[in-house]
Amino acid sequence: MADFDSKSGSLKLTLVKHVIVGLIAVIALFVVAATVNLSRLPIVAFFLVAAYGIGVISMRGTGSGQIRSSQSIQTKNPLNSTAKRPAEAVKKSPDDAERKEIRSLVKRNHELLVLYSLANVVSSSLEINEVLSVALDGVAKIFNAKAGEIGITGEPGATLVIYYRGSSILAKYRGETAPRLSRRLTAEVAKTGEPIIANLNREEDSKMDKMAKHRGIAKLAVFPIKSKKRILGTITLACPNRCKLDKTDQDLLVSIGSMIGAAIENGQLYRRLKKISDTDPVTGLYNHRFITKRLNAEVRRAARYGHSVSVLMLDVDNFKEINDTYGHPFGDVALKKIALATIAACRDIDVVGRYGGDEFLLVLPETKVEAAEIVSARIRQYVQSISLIPDGSSKIVGVTASLGLAVYPGSAKNGTELIMAADKNLYLSKRAGGDQTTSRQAA
Repeated sequence: MADFDSKSGSLKLTLVKHVIVGLIAVIALFVVAATVNLSRLPIVAFFLVAAYGIGVISMRGTGSGQIRSSQSIQTKNPLNSTAKRPAEAVKKSPDDAERKEIRSLVKRNHELLVLYSLANVVSSSLEINEVLSVALDGVAKIFNAKAGEIGITGEPGATLVIYYRGSSILAKYRGETAPRLSRRLTAEVAKTGEPIIANLNREEDSKMDKMAKHRGIAKLAVFPIKSKKRILGTITLACPNRCKLDKTDQDLLVSIGSMIGAAIENGQLYRRLKKISDTDPVTGLYNHRFITKRLNAEVRRAARYGHSVSVLMLDVDNFKEINDTYGHPFGDVALKKIALATIAACRDIDVVGRYGGDEFLLVLPETKVEAAEIVSARIRQYVQSISLIPDGSSKIVGVTASLGLAVYPGSAKNGTELIMAADKNLYLSKRAGGDQTTSRQAA
């Protein structure tokens, strides 16, 4: 339609030009006729007609040339060609190969993000729980896993223990009571260090069978966690049937396992060093620095929530005589057994530390004087039951303990005052003959 309109316009313009030229020729003929001799009029008319004809022919050639030129430009210009315009190619959707490539790039980009996040956590955190949480959640997202778990071995030769479970597991199957995804495959990978991808054996665990049916789980992928060629644990993913783990995916999981292994070793080393810095080497109890720090923290918490905190100061009766009579190694053995007896007599929430020498400091959170006196009586009973036999002797050496009790907020306003009040009551117990508890200053 555009070409037709263009051609119509060109014809109209040509016609107008012809009319104008014709008018000019007629006017010129009359002028000549008025000024020249009539005998010469046919000759002048002939020349005018000839000039007019030449002009028409030249205009037609120019017009057709312009038309041909514009047509050739239209043909050569790809933007004006309707036949060869790439609009269809632009609008055409990507083929299967392109879509597959796009999906692959998106997946690899996500994998790099997971690796980057994990690397940041591994390099900045010494808390194993945080590292395992990021690792398992990231791996589960990459492979669209319905559930996952990480198992970590203890000492060499120890059985595999579950350390962390992914949040993708159903709530009723979450935590320590959740069924293992596959004990057999996990044990095999922990033993050999080689990854395994297998169809789910639903006969292995009835609870797992129910979860598998509900979540559409069909495959299990188990990969090792290694560090310096030592197997530290396993990663287990429960995947849907459509999940495909190619060689690249398997290599990625092995790499993640190595990163987690390095993080686990760093975390274990950190915990060992922290334990050494916080514990007494003889008794294994918390040392003076840690127990006083813990006491101050409990007092601040009690002040915030309006609770009570009880403190017991324990001293072994006649311990100097034991050291002088049987030697310091025997005295260390006695301190170890007294420490074990004290811990056994306390509750789970109570904290026990070696304050110095043969003195122990006990922090009893959210405990009033009556409950603290019950704990104190039980401690003295447990200490009395200890039997110590020196080397090369059949004589049984018995031990007793004296205790002083103080309670926040009645006895003191802070941790330092609590220790001072408990120490005064301990002195009263010692002066009264030992093997007793004094809480005179407690309230």
